Amino acid sequence: MFRIFNLNNILSPKWIGMRSLNLRRLKSFFTLDLPVNYRYLYTSFRQSQDRQRYIHANWPTTATRQKLIANYWENTLVHYLLLITISTTMVVLFSIGYSQHNNIYLPVLFLVGIMAYLPIYFIIYRPTFNREFLPNLETVSQ
Repeated sequence: MFRIFNLNNILSPKWIGMRSLNLRRLKSFFTLDLPVNYRYLYTSFRQSQDRQRYIHANWPTTATRQKLIANYWENTLVHYLLLITISTTMVVLFSIGYSQHNNIYLPVLFLVGIMAYLPIYFIIYRPTFNREFLPNLETVSQ
């Protein structure tokens, strides 16, 4: 009736390969490698182009480029929000026992999180977009 957790399934090469793949995707997400990866970009471009051509017969490649650029900035926003959420959670969890004024930390963390976006944008997101993402996208779209 219920399937019991089987250790043989976990140790099988197929599961280890899946776990390794998931860890690689997680690492790529945290380091923001996946959106600028050439193979990922090529696959995303072709799938999006084919999907849109199925709906609209004369769908231009520039429209697909615009969709992928929008996806890049959505990924960076999710990446940033995840970094802020994880760091805020860690600060709140570790400060529970040390201070009785935990409600003061949250607005300060929120303001620091907003101020931290600009350096991250100019040091990581924008250079990655200009130096890696756009050249790969140009190569893929031609």
